Amino acid sequence: MRDKISFLVLTHQGSPSRQFVTSKQTIKTLSLTIAVMVLAAVVAVGYLLYDYRKLHIAVSEMDLLEELVVTQQEEIVDQREEIIKFAQQIGSLKEDLYALKEYEERVRKLAGIKEKPIGKVESTKDKESEFGVGGPLPDDVQPDLELKKMQGQLISNMHQQVALIKLRADQQNDEMSELLNRLMEKQKRLACTPSIWPVKGRTTSRFGYRISEFTKKKEFHKGYDIGAPKGTKILAAADGVVKFSGREGSFGKMIIIDHGYGYKTRYAHASKLIKKRGAQVKKGDVIALVGNSGRSTGSHLHYEVLKKGVPVNPKKYFLN
Repeated sequence: MRDKISFLVLTHQGSPSRQFVTSKQTIKTLSLTIAVMVLAAVVAVGYLLYDYRKLHIAVSEMDLLEELVVTQQEEIVDQREEIIKFAQQIGSLKEDLYALKEYEERVRKLAGIKEKPIGKVESTKDKESEFGVGGPLPDDVQPDLELKKMQGQLISNMHQQVALIKLRADQQNDEMSELLNRLMEKQKRLACTPSIWPVKGRTTSRFGYRISEFTKKKEFHKGYDIGAPKGTKILAAADGVVKFSGREGSFGKMIIIDHGYGYKTRYAHASKLIKKRGAQVKKGDVIALVGNSGRSTGSHLHYEVLKKGVPVNPKKYFLN
């Protein structure tokens, strides 16, 4: 009986009491089972708490990653917008180059200056062949393309356009420099080409054959005789250097100006010489005064234009 344990259950309403008899071994087994179940429950709860914490951390990390992805996508969109703006600026630069080239061609046409080949890419008539791409933006920019792919295409295309624009800008600079030099040379040549009446007056004898007032024979008159009162100003017909200033036989007092480019002019029968030999003169400068020196029948200027040493008709050079 020592291994047995009795449990007496009493009630409060006068019902008969109940007695339960069990062994100590059964109680031990039941206690152990309960302890194991409690321990298992504690372990399970602990595992669930640990798993919940891991899950909570993972969710937080996913939220952060999602925010990061959204931020990066927004940055990519912003970058793409900036790239497109830059691409549009590149297009604007290209248009400026086209306009500058067209302006240069108009200047060349007005000045009668042909373009020298200096390694041009292509004719400006074909814009796509000159720059290698058409328009300011690539043709394949579409909203449904992946942002990174689109961005990569834009950047690649822009690098090509920038390189071509730099090359064309360098060439345009060379062409404009060449045009400026040739314009300056042409301006200098025009300034050194006889082009104005050297004195105000009336024409008394023209270039060509005539009957001499002195010999009454036919002779070739090498210049223009322009009648004017004594003391009337004689002007240089173009820029140049005075090569002769003095008296020369039947020409009387005379000035010869070397204008370069094969041109020389003579001014004879002057009453007074103002410019001396070696003087630099500009078109329109007063070089002498009209007179009647040398073999002359009256106050006038004998004016000659020589091209490469040969007398030519001065009438062809009167532009004023």
